[in-house]
Amino acid sequence: MNLKEKIFEKIENGTFLSTFCPKCKKHMWPPSNNCKECFTTTGLKDIYNEGILLEKSYSHIVGQQGYFGIGDFSGIRIIGKLESNIEIDEIILISKVKTNNNNKILVEFKKIDN
Repeated sequence: MNLKEKIFEKIENGTFLSTFCPKCKKHMWPPSNNCKECFTTTGLKDIYNEGILLEKSYSHIVGQQGYFGIGDFSGIRIIGKLESNIEIDEIILISKVKTNNNNKILVEFKKIDN
């Protein structure tokens, strides 16, 4: 099973994985068999599901209306759907991860309740 197949298999179970360099201690996206900095062989590791919202925007595209944002999780920037009450620089969680019929990864964020 290749990297993409392993990642998609975990997404079906609601877990988001990325490749991880054991030498540099960095997550990488898109997935790669070797670290882009030191060329060490990578492995797969869960992305920590707590991050920070960096950007926020509203989509007016028919069928895709709603708020979307870019969150930083384990050093990886991920685009996801979010609720309107989440503001930039707030701590967010990856609340849902799945794939659609076109094998695109769909992510949803939620605000951490204090």
